[in-house]
Amino acid sequence: MQEEKILKLYGLALRARQAKAGVFGTQAAIVKRQAKCVLLARDAEESTKKEIRFLCEKHGVFLIELSDKAAMGNYAGKEGTACAAILDEHFTSGIRNYTIDGGAFHDK
Repeated sequence: MQEEKILKLYGLALRARQAKAGVFGTQAAIVKRQAKCVLLARDAEESTKKEIRFLCEKHGVFLIELSDKAAMGNYAGKEGTACAAILDEHFTSGIRNYTIDGGAFHDK
């Protein structure tokens, strides 16, 4: 997986207002069925990881674990971002192209 390229697409999606950064925004996007893809930091709290994984599985959302909170926060302009939801299918398609094995734990 080419994490740097995925994070750059994540940053572009945020600037295009096609992503939600942070736990609450991500949870809301998943439940409202707006999320096409979710990025989850490997060093996120276990409770956060468990909740996001559960919601992604329940709602059939593509999930990728990558990087760490500091790197994700760097692209989001927020310190320590644990997860993010990508709302646009085109950004999701681009992100999926950079994953070696499809990157999905839960796929539609």
